[in-house]
Amino acid sequence: MARPLRIEFEGALYHLLARGNGQQAIYETDADRERFLGLLAESTDRFDVVVHCFVRMGIHFHLLAQTRRANLSRWMHWLMVAYSVYFNRRHRRSGHLLHGRYKSFVVEEGEYLLALSRYIHLNPVRGPALGRGTPKQRQERLRRFEWSSFPGYAGWGEPWAFIEEELVLGELGGAKRDRRLRYRRFVEEGLVSEIENPFEAVRWQTILGSVLGKVDRGWSRLTAAL
Repeated sequence: MARPLRIEFEGALYHLLARGNGQQAIYETDADRERFLGLLAESTDRFDVVVHCFVRMGIHFHLLAQTRRANLSRWMHWLMVAYSVYFNRRHRRSGHLLHGRYKSFVVEEGEYLLALSRYIHLNPVRGPALGRGTPKQRQERLRRFEWSSFPGYAGWGEPWAFIEEELVLGELGGAKRDRRLRYRRFVEEGLVSEIENPFEAVRWQTILGSVLGKVDRGWSRLTAAL
């Protein structure tokens, strides 16, 4: 069976997820983590891509990114191959590092975008193992976790140079000077209460490469571009 085509158009906004092959770690050292982020930063210029959020976990990574050109497949192919080649050479291994095709979800601006950014940024303190502890303990782990765009959003440190925060922070409205604090509080709400899975919060969902659906206004923009 042929693989479903990736849907690509100028200005498309995506949630992207890739996992290690066989649930294996895709980073073994801080040098690996820095190399991946260096390649990600390089790719934003090379492919004219805007990265709004990221989190780099042990066996997977999430990105919230926008393609100014209709080039999602070329961009992600370059990023994943470049990192896999580096990792295999450095650790003297062969074979696939990443599991199958990455998943790509077309998303839209608005409340869903805010919910998705929170979902991404809470990865370091979510799940059976990582989600243990009091909200205060989880907040401290979140603050100490450096392989994410959240510390920059929260004002806990300098934002990563390749991250464009305005799209997400702009959804909060109000005075710009207050947005980092308001965003941090918004994310931290997820530490004390169950947050809705953003993929269940939209009427139509597009899981490109898996199940093809619609995302209200995003679908309208897509069909207009075809």
